[in-house]
Amino acid sequence: MSRPLLLALAITLLAASIASAGPARPGPGATPGGRFAELDRNRDGVIDRAEAATAPRLAERFERIDRNGDQRLAPEELRKAARLAATRRDLAKAQREAMRARFAFLDVDGDRSLTMAEIGTEAPQLAGRFAIIDRDRDGRIVPDELRDHLKAQREARRASRAG
Repeated sequence: MSRPLLLALAITLLAASIASAGPARPGPGATPGGRFAELDRNRDGVIDRAEAATAPRLAERFERIDRNGDQRLAPEELRKAARLAATRRDLAKAQREAMRARFAFLDVDGDRSLTMAEIGTEAPQLAGRFAIIDRDRDGRIVPDELRDHLKAQREARRASRAG
């Protein structure tokens, strides 16, 4: 079986295992009890900006969670936000696992580092950025170098969207 086919199979199996885990349950702050009840001080069934201000992370994300723009967070909006956050966490975990699998797949000699010879034509984008990723210029990419490079790329994308 060819290497690309094996990699595709591994990613498919990973995705299937995540999908079979079922939908993520919302966190305790997304239900009309517990944390929601604590924040809803006037007991009107929604959280307004003043109430959200007592929870810094919620206040920071208020606009994104307030899908209908009424300046109030209803329990359903919080549940949706919690589901989205859980989905993003699951996706990030799947991406990390896929990256580990891809790295292991490319690491032909099993030394937990990648050389240009191992990458070859299997990962052209990685090969094209090899010199940038290989911070210590030893001719090998180790997992920490790749992780740091990918993190820097994510942060640059976030900064460009925010600015």
